[in-house]
Amino acid sequence: MGECIDFEGTNTCFGPPRGRDDASTVRAFTNKGTCVTKWRLSDDEIAEVAATGCVYLSLLFGGQMVPAFVGGEHAVRALTCDYGGTFARSTPDAKDGDELHGWERGEHNRARVLAFYRNNPCTTQTACAEALGLSAMAVSRHVRAIRDGWRPDND
Repeated sequence: MGECIDFEGTNTCFGPPRGRDDASTVRAFTNKGTCVTKWRLSDDEIAEVAATGCVYLSLLFGGQMVPAFVGGEHAVRALTCDYGGTFARSTPDAKDGDELHGWERGEHNRARVLAFYRNNPCTTQTACAEALGLSAMAVSRHVRAIRDGWRPDND
């Protein structure tokens, strides 16, 4: 089984449920909408993933599935940015020229959504998504994050 490891940017700690000796304390990064943990795989697990290209995710739950996302650092940073802040980058920057990766893309798109609404007040999220070439879901997440961080003096 993969080992949950600490990483730069963790801001909370979750202990195992009472009476569970098969679970350990994990360090995580959390914001208003996401919880991120980092896992180190054993050499055998790495070989299996390399051979199959598959990763299994097992969540212990009480009858209701929670949304989950599995990905590399850049993809997870982009997702957390859509829901609020993100954690510090631990891998070297993988930029190619001016191409944006991960959280940078999220910040760039959030700024585009904000600019669109400043120039086109009273428009729909669907119209914004179509104009900017984003999914309606991404625009919705950006609008939520913009509203959460909005202050009257921001204008």
